[in-house]
Amino acid sequence: MRLMIIGANGFIGTALTVAAQSKGHSVTALILPGSSASFLPETRIVQMQIKNSPLLGKLISHQDVVVNLAGNMFGSQRERFFSANVSTVKEILAAFENSDRPPALVHVSSVAALGPSQNGLPLSESVGCKPIGLYGKTKNLGESLALGFARKFPIVVLRPCSVYGPGDKNFLGLFRLASRGYFLKIATRVKFFNLLYIDDFVKMLLAVVENIPRTSLLNVGNQELLTDEDLKKALGNASGNSLKTFFIPGSLAKILGKFADCIEIATGKPQIFSSGKVLEMEQTCWLQDFSSFLNLFGRISLTSLETGIRLTYKWYSERGWI
Repeated sequence: MRLMIIGANGFIGTALTVAAQSKGHSVTALILPGSSASFLPETRIVQMQIKNSPLLGKLISHQDVVVNLAGNMFGSQRERFFSANVSTVKEILAAFENSDRPPALVHVSSVAALGPSQNGLPLSESVGCKPIGLYGKTKNLGESLALGFARKFPIVVLRPCSVYGPGDKNFLGLFRLASRGYFLKIATRVKFFNLLYIDDFVKMLLAVVENIPRTSLLNVGNQELLTDEDLKKALGNASGNSLKTFFIPGSLAKILGKFADCIEIATGKPQIFSSGKVLEMEQTCWLQDFSSFLNLFGRISLTSLETGIRLTYKWYSERGWI
């Protein structure tokens, strides 16, 4: 299969590229100019800006499936979120329309586009979206744009829960704290959520890529309901430490989030922590219903939280990240 991955040098893109090549797929990795691709050996790499590119449509015409992983989840600047999560989707869809032979499109979104579960029950694809913050709202807009083209060519929007694993930087801070004997809680003392190990998400992605379903929108994740205490226990076991909980109340978290926003404005560098991230952390439940995916593809063997955290901690340690 000829597969193009947009955003192939990111956390998920790198893992997907390696896995797809190991299964014999011909992969074209599309990344931004100047981006590092040293960790994508034996891959056809195309460095180009997506915006106003006449070459994008030609590249797309030679593919069987295109996976869009491009996006931004960090910082606080409106322009950055809209450019990555909305404008990029518009450019890709325009290139599909101009393509001589449009392939299937798998657009990867986020649980943030759906929003938190207000009543503590897992949310299915059919419920109304109530995203909070710029990240969730722009990812939701990107979803809507993609789904609007579903009658013109095959499109599947995947809405994964939070994904972690080797190479991820979003959860890195928690692992670093665990290595020092601490576990951090922000804004709420109890949270309920789903987590998906990167290798499992890649297996699910490839299942969709290799058998594009007629269903246009799918929640993707591990249905195990987790709490922050489950995560604390797994991190403690992986680090060999008895973790002490450090709680930051919502009022202080908001101040720290605004401070991080100011750092971004001053330096031009988006921060992992931000006022938008605090909005997400103030929510108690981020739960999804994954039954539609299970009905289509059956049960896929998934990595337990204990094993996934242990493998991730080991990877970080071996590379000096913690």
